[in-house]
Amino acid sequence: MEDYVTVVCPFCAQSFSVDIDRTAGADQVFIEDCETCCRPVQFHVAIDASGEMSCEVTGEV
Repeated sequence: MEDYVTVVCPFCAQSFSVDIDRTAGADQVFIEDCETCCRPVQFHVAIDASGEMSCEVTGEV
């Protein structure tokens, strides 16, 4: 099962959407490039027992 999440790039402040694969686990860390500035953005995704998903993004160093 996949969900989309829209985030704001920490570098250029443009929003973009990415797919979150719920089958990849309850705690995920991955990197996707911003669609606008192409800089790497690190995603921290947590899915709790009730299925609620939270997502934080940071600039990859």
